[in-house]
Amino acid sequence: YRLHRRVLRNRRSEELAGLLPGRAGLCFFYAPSDIASGQLADALENWRSAAAAFVWGKEVSAKAASLGQVYNLLLEACFCDPYALFWCVQERLRPGHRGAERFGPLISPDSVSLLKDVPIFNSEKDLLREMLALMPIVSTSEESQFAAVHQEISRRFTTNTRIALFATSPDRADRAYGYLRTSMRGRVFRHSVEDESWCAFLDTPNGLLVCDHRAEEGLNLQGGRTVLLHIDFPLSPNRIEQRMGRLDRFGVGFPVESLGFMPGGCALLDAWVNCLDGAWQVFDRSIAALQFIVDDNMKAVKARLLSEGEQALRDEAARLVGEHGIIAKELKSLRAQDELDAVDVIRNAEQDVTEQILEWENQSTIFQRCLESWLVERLQFIRVGENAMGDNVARYHFRS
Repeated sequence: YRLHRRVLRNRRSEELAGLLPGRAGLCFFYAPSDIASGQLADALENWRSAAAAFVWGKEVSAKAASLGQVYNLLLEACFCDPYALFWCVQERLRPGHRGAERFGPLISPDSVSLLKDVPIFNSEKDLLREMLALMPIVSTSEESQFAAVHQEISRRFTTNTRIALFATSPDRADRAYGYLRTSMRGRVFRHSVEDESWCAFLDTPNGLLVCDHRAEEGLNLQGGRTVLLHIDFPLSPNRIEQRMGRLDRFGVGFPVESLGFMPGGCALLDAWVNCLDGAWQVFDRSIAALQFIVDDNMKAVKARLLSEGEQALRDEAARLVGEHGIIAKELKSLRAQDELDAVDVIRNAEQDVTEQILEWENQSTIFQRCLESWLVERLQFIRVGENAMGDNVARYHFRS
């Protein structure tokens, strides 16, 4: 426990306020004409209600757990990339589709197996087809979403502001890049791990960098005034923390501003973003030190999403906040652990000094012999004892 805490602990305390930029919170914007997102969210909610009814009274069974995992997969896809959701629906109806890798972590190989192996419940196929029927209007609506992103960028920011746009899905990031490159001309870059031409963004005062999940770790985007634009919110506070860490770094003077695009009509997404922003407060402070408690709580929440839906997220936010909330208790424990570690460091340092002194004293004869070999035999000094020639206390005179 303590080893892990020491390795992962990030000391972003008040004492470091002058070295870290801090975080300036999250502002939202919407696409006024976006109605398809709400329809898709409603269709997924219908699926959840039917699945929860199917396992009613057996919520702790393996069948319920498997369906819960399928729902979590569909829900995060809905939050991050509707095209990933449609891929999952098609795979659920008829397994064997290709191309899941273009959606990044939204659809892993294990997710593909899950979609194929978990049995279809009663009425599920009809509900999946209802979702799939929304694909045309969702496709049309996405262009209005990207248009809203462009308008917000143009309205809010001056020529001295850079923007790092994050999307989880590489496919959605590509689609956003294609639209914004045309509308913004020449100053839009696409992050790539294979091609470093995007690095020109770092020297472009008013540039826009479009990133997917691969840019969430190991990338330094600090310098000047750079704003994070989130066009999705994955079901992982730690993933959001990683995004924030691309700008929240030592030596940067500007607080990290976050701007979030919110699809309309999705109550579950609203509840989730409220949990991120109001409870975890990941847009206002670092939660790097809370990694373990984040993981534990997210496992518990995801286990309840199928049966409780939006209420599970509302309850989670309530448990996290407040003087006696989970986060406050964990932060108190971390501060206590820091104090104990500080005592150990002092004690260990004192012990090390004591051991070194004793070691030197045990070797005093060797040191004296080496010193006198240099002074007397090489430099020709004369050794004079305090009372006699063999005294341990002596002085050395240059031979004239």
